[in-house]
Amino acid sequence: FVLTVTKSGTGSGSVAGTGISCGADCSETLAQNTVVVLTAAPVAGSTFAGWTGAGCSGTGTCSVTMSAAQTVNAQFDVVVVPTFLLTVTKSGAGTGTVTGTGITCGADCTETLAQNTVVVLTAASTAGSTFAGWTGAGCSGTSTCSVTMIAAQTVNAQFDVIVLPNFLLTVTKSGSGTGNVTGTGITCGADCTETLLQNTVVQLTEAATAGSIFVGWTGAGCSGTGTCSVTMSAAQTVNAQFDALPPTVIAATPVPTLHPALIALLTLLMAGMMLLTTGRRWR
Repeated sequence: FVLTVTKSGTGSGSVAGTGISCGADCSETLAQNTVVVLTAAPVAGSTFAGWTGAGCSGTGTCSVTMSAAQTVNAQFDVVVVPTFLLTVTKSGAGTGTVTGTGITCGADCTETLAQNTVVVLTAASTAGSTFAGWTGAGCSGTSTCSVTMIAAQTVNAQFDVIVLPNFLLTVTKSGSGTGNVTGTGITCGADCTETLLQNTVVQLTEAATAGSIFVGWTGAGCSGTGTCSVTMSAAQTVNAQFDALPPTVIAATPVPTLHPALIALLTLLMAGMMLLTTGRRWR
């Protein structure tokens, strides 16, 4: 009698037994009462769903007695792996991105993944922000977050704004003269202090008023008479010294003097004139 093996279902696999290698050879002519034991083997990604025909069922081996022509069917189905949704959220006042399998969050913050897929998420803060840590899906701390997709998962990444401290810049003036100092937030003159963020660099410039001269800087590492560059790593005080210029001395114009001989001559002439005038009066 002829034993015929057929296959059905969405998957694939092979059936083996006496004279059968189905795959390629799916029928065999056998003597009456021969007992054939058939074994099913699914390929990767498929599963053996069971036997039908010749009194066989279930997923074990199929024992067929050839009392007549027999047909046995083996059903192979595709293994359907469940999928789960991975969702990445972000919190905090700062900004940053999260990347991983199918995730670029940023813009794409969800991905549907097969069961048991392992996703490694990495956080990267943008300038002015810091990554504070993970919550959800068993993740914590600030290193990478490894998520196993045994169910739908939600992971949050917190990014905070970096808050820099503020420091006070104070400009003072000394000396007998006058002048002004200008720089970021400083017009001293009138406004001689400014509160500035840590690491701000301020360029201070002086201008002496008329009758004064700028002598130089002291404080915050500044000296000389050029510009003063101050880095606000802490509160800073800078002094600008202006001194008065000395008064201008005006030289006196010398009065011309007469030669002694000329003076004597003039004296005699004046005396003669007086005598002449007196004689006339007596007459």
